[in-house]
Amino acid sequence: MLRNGFRPRITPILLMIFIPFMFAVTEVTSLGSALLPLMWGWAVAAHAVVSREREVAGTASALSASRSG
Repeated sequence: MLRNGFRPRITPILLMIFIPFMFAVTEVTSLGSALLPLMWGWAVAAHAVVSREREVAGTASALSASRSG
């Protein structure tokens, strides 16, 4: 993901640190806490995709409104 230029960059970074973070966190807390970086990474990626789709839809609707008017 990092080599291919996936955006946002934080997603592949959080996915890479998941395994070491899982071992470090489970020494102190429960296993559920170790899943937080994994969930944050996918949440950030999903948010970026949804934001991009809204932006594209807004641009498309603005273009169609300017052409019809």
